[in-house]
Amino acid sequence: MRQKGKLTVVFVIGLLLISILVVGTTSLEASDHPWPYVGQNTRGTRRSPYDTSHVDGTLKWMYNHTIPFSMLSPVVDSNGNVYISSSILFAFNSEGERLWNFTGDLSVSSSPGLGPDGTVYVGGSDGVLYALNPNDGTEEWRFDAGSKIRSSPIVGRRNTIYFGTDGGDFFALDGLTRTMKWNNSLPPSDPEDPTRRDIVTSPVIEDDGTVYFGSFDNHLYAVNEGELIWRYNLGQQVWSSPSLADDGTIYVGGIDGLYAINPDGSKQWIYQVEDREGNLYGVMSSPAIGEDGTIYFGAQDNSTYALYSDGSFKWNLMTDSYIHLSSPAIGADGTIYIGSFDTVFYAIDEDKMEVKWYYNTTTGIDSSPAIGPDGTVYVGNNHGNLYAFTGSEDETDINWYIIGGVVGIVAAVAAVFIFKKQQKT
Repeated sequence: MRQKGKLTVVFVIGLLLISILVVGTTSLEASDHPWPYVGQNTRGTRRSPYDTSHVDGTLKWMYNHTIPFSMLSPVVDSNGNVYISSSILFAFNSEGERLWNFTGDLSVSSSPGLGPDGTVYVGGSDGVLYALNPNDGTEEWRFDAGSKIRSSPIVGRRNTIYFGTDGGDFFALDGLTRTMKWNNSLPPSDPEDPTRRDIVTSPVIEDDGTVYFGSFDNHLYAVNEGELIWRYNLGQQVWSSPSLADDGTIYVGGIDGLYAINPDGSKQWIYQVEDREGNLYGVMSSPAIGEDGTIYFGAQDNSTYALYSDGSFKWNLMTDSYIHLSSPAIGADGTIYIGSFDTVFYAIDEDKMEVKWYYNTTTGIDSSPAIGPDGTVYVGNNHGNLYAFTGSEDETDINWYIIGGVVGIVAAVAAVFIFKKQQKT
């Protein structure tokens, strides 16, 4: 009986170690892409699960597009490949080798988004949403949305693809049947200019299926299954893509600061960005949400801000020019990354509330950064350059996962061997 008890203990330990190994392996080889959308995830928190504490601003590689169009915001797939648009959609591997490029019938006009199977979705100036094979950039299928697409697509549950157009139409497509599920056409808000309904923001999705996005008609919209739930007037053309907190609060930039909107469409609070003379500044940068609920965003007063979740001031960091469209990315270690029109890309230490390192790209930055699975930080600038920043890695947790995994396998094999030997005796 004692021997059977000991055997049971050994067997259970072996199974536990196998479970630990499986969980560790799953966390390291997650099926989700490390940065599939400009907002990192369907809630737009712009927060990476990967550590960037080793990144010290060392330039790993840089690509220069010979035509000096602005680089938009990159995304990164599960293979570490990087996709970024600059009138042309480029694909690079993690070492900076260009894999392929795609222009569409005219030109590419949105940042890309990635499907769960790796399909690359990108909007064109010809009003077509393209679905591309990630291996070679060949077109798999297309959907004609009728007008230019600057809204970066995201993919929700059941492979539904969401995006807006410059014509004021917001679409949900079925990625499996490649057909339209529904379309919401925004009402004209200005009789003298009915075309002023451009949707350039990337949408975000709540768990109940409600989709939030902004429009040039000054409103933030909430739509569910194609039906308008509510809209909120932010006082200016909405360039800022919304982000969703865990409690359902929607954060978005407006004409005079950052707004927090309740899920029912009422205003929770506003943090007004103003100088000592009382002048108000708009927020076009999209907010990011930290693990502890801190909200980060750039503003037109040349600052990057951090606010507590109740809207109270935490800190701000001044740059030499305004933060336009570049939005923060957050590493798992808490480092904040953002670009400025002063041509500099910043890494900000959250704990010390100071610049950790910076890199001068010589041209203003509208691109929002993305973080790869090895912690590499990618960002473009307005002269057609794409940068990959890294640093020297010390011993990491991955090594311990590997060591633990090997120990787990050995223990499991030993448990099975003892079990079989015990059966024979």
